[in-house]
Parts: sequence; C-alpha cells; structure tokens
Amino acid sequence: NESDPGCSIVQYYHIKPETVQACLDGTESTAVKLWKRYFDEWENSDDMRKRLKGICIVRNLSSLGSLSRFEGYNGKPFILNKCVKRHVGEDFIEFNVNIRLFSFVAKRLIHTFMDSLKKLHLSAAMVIQAEEDNEMPEGVLCCAHIRNLDPPKQAVHLSEINNK
Repeated sequence: NESDPGCSIVQYYHIKPETVQACLDGTESTAVKLWKRYFDEWENSDDMRKRLKGICIVRNLSSLGSLSRFEGYNGKPFILNKCVKRHVGEDFIEFNVNIRLFSFVAKRLIHTFMDSLKKLHLSAAMVIQAEEDNEMPEGVLCCAHIRNLDPPKQAVHLSEINNK
C-alpha cells in the first residue's frame, strides 16, 4: 500500500570473537552448531526455514493498565518463517521481518500496543527452534532491549533522504 510507507527498525549485531574461535576450534556449543546448520540449509530446507522464532517480552506489562490483560501472550515464541526474507552479503546476513505478514491476531495485538510504544520496555530475540534432544539447548542469535520507541518523532522517511 503506497499510502502506508511502513516502519523499519534497523539493528546491527556481530558475532563475538570467542564464538568465532570456538567454531574454528570445533568447540562451539550445540546452539551454535544449530545456527550454523540453519544458515547452511536455509535455501534448500523448508524444515530449517520454519524453525526461526521470535520472542518478545514486555518487561513492564503489568504497569500498562488495561494492556496487562495480554500477560498470557508475553514471552510466547512465534514462528517467523513466512514473514522473513534473508539477504546474504559478503560479510553479513540481513533478516527483514515484515510484520504485515504476521497473523491477524498478532497484528491486532501489535496495533493494541501502538499508543503505548513510548512506555514499553520490550526485549526481543531470535532463536532457532531445537526439535531433537541433541539440538538442545536453544541459543539466542540476537537480542535487543527497546525503550522509548516513538516512530512518528523518530522516523526518517526515505522520501526525505532521496530528495537531498
């Protein structure tokens, strides 16, 4: 929809040097082995693509009045497969998560929180779902803590950048 430019939150992460060294030494954790397998098999394996999960926790949900009724959903993992595009560069991997492709219920839940974004203390992470005992425990690929989010005030519109 051209009248809705959408919104992107851009975050950069890097792999810790000790994780790289463990991979080189063959001493990486089970979770890192699963991550490596995920990245290696992404292109050709529906099974691996469907394992990418998001987890969001609103840390101050109980202080947000009527929104606290969503406590049962707080911290529940959700599969990201159908709404993620992956781009691989020479020295990076980019994930684009399109919230417009979330389920109706998830989009409705997000919409309910829109007026409270500035008050939210949100922790979010991505994980590969372990399905076999030898893939446990799961490990977090990336995580972030987000506070004071105010898209109307903080947004940079691409049309502003392109017109410069």
